[in-house]
Amino acid sequence: MIIGINCGHTVSGQPGCGAVGRIDESVETRHVGKKLIELLLAQGNSVVDCTNDYAESTGANLAEICRLANKQYLDLFVSIHFNAGGGRGTEVYTYGGRTFNAAEDACRNIAALGFNNRGIKDGSNLYVLRHTSARAMLVEVCFVDTDDADKYLKLGADKIATAICEAITGTKTPTVTQTTEEYTSTNDIIWELHHRGVISDKALWTGYCGSDVNVYWFCRKLCQYVRTKTRVESEKNEYEDIGAIVWDLHHRGIISDAALWTAYMKRDTNVYWLLRKGLHWCRTH
Repeated sequence: MIIGINCGHTVSGQPGCGAVGRIDESVETRHVGKKLIELLLAQGNSVVDCTNDYAESTGANLAEICRLANKQYLDLFVSIHFNAGGGRGTEVYTYGGRTFNAAEDACRNIAALGFNNRGIKDGSNLYVLRHTSARAMLVEVCFVDTDDADKYLKLGADKIATAICEAITGTKTPTVTQTTEEYTSTNDIIWELHHRGVISDKALWTGYCGSDVNVYWFCRKLCQYVRTKTRVESEKNEYEDIGAIVWDLHHRGIISDAALWTAYMKRDTNVYWLLRKGLHWCRTH
């Protein structure tokens, strides 16, 4: 199958971002959505990432999501969201409230994890359901502002993604074991980053890694990420803004100290370009 996955809304704090309660919708849609993409790919499906992180407005965000979805044929388009307003449970919106297996099973599978099953709802007024060409469903995982959020945090995004994946494919999701050993040798790290086109000057970055332990650890973690990342078919504009670059690298778990790397990038053009190019590779492969 060819499946479009949208991690709903822009990133937290931007125009068009999601609801905030005990958990942040924009953060959790990405946790669930990225894992869902990984699971679908592991089963041999083709996936189009229809997520739009930055937009000037809510309308622009929604339009870009639909553009990404409609630029090719999809068997199914899935938008991941979290609800708000004091309720409890999971529900799935479809155009006209139409029922089909993936939508019904998504409700059933998520509910089986401990949430109320609120069923299939009419989403004819929702922009992404009106404007996407493929069969589409919008999954409201649970509520961010009730004890639903506590249940979700105990379960974790991976279990929600697995429930949705099994609904889409109709099959149990196999366990994916990551066995790629992390490189520790500077030469191996630099060779790999150069081989993948992330860096062009091996000598420059060998020197940086030998003289700056922070740069060494960044290169090491970036190298491990690109070696173990599953490819996603996507079209992404390259980030230029330092804040956006640092946020995304932190979100992916490649860096832990956002302030440290913001300072590095502001004072060192080489480090700026390494983080920028490294992140762009991660977002487009």
